[in-house]
Amino acid sequence: MRIVGAFNRPTRGQNLSTEEAKALAGLRKDSSIVILSSDKGRSTVVLDKSEYEFKAVTLLQNTNTYEVVNVDPTPKLQLKVEGELKKLKESRVISEREWMVMKPGDSVLPEMYGLPKIHKKGVPLRPISAFRGSPTYNLAKVLAKTTKALGGEDLLKQAALSKIEGSEEFRDNEKLSTEELVSLVNLCLDSTFFSFREKV
Repeated sequence: MRIVGAFNRPTRGQNLSTEEAKALAGLRKDSSIVILSSDKGRSTVVLDKSEYEFKAVTLLQNTNTYEVVNVDPTPKLQLKVEGELKKLKESRVISEREWMVMKPGDSVLPEMYGLPKIHKKGVPLRPISAFRGSPTYNLAKVLAKTTKALGGEDLLKQAALSKIEGSEEFRDNEKLSTEELVSLVNLCLDSTFFSFREKV
């Protein structure tokens, strides 16, 4: 309980006593538990690893939302993103510098983890995909900035098209055409895959 309290304190430099630091190191080495932030609030949750994995597997068994695939799509998606950006660079829609910022590096397969919803009965998990390093990560960061003024969170498929076309700010400041921007947004939104316990 003292360690959990220490997790929730504001940090300015070292805020743990020697005893607390040792206890925390012991918890980190304990492979039978998982230490997570809660979905809402600033709470820290300690779960038995077996309980955490059961909740995650149960969540992923929803076949209306998730589908297991047999091949890692990462290399194929990386080639697709590289190809789309290369076309835009060669047609001078984006500069060499913009291309360097948006193109994927050595991509990795995103991983899923769950944040406990401690305010809900049974403490279900909210799935989070860690997309840092994925083929669309750099592109999505740039698109998020580009579309921020348009209300980026509302930018979904066909809804995006009418909103972008009606935006004078977009037309005045963006070199990408509406169709090119929507195509890139769709590339990011349609490429959502992740791994959990060696399954994709």
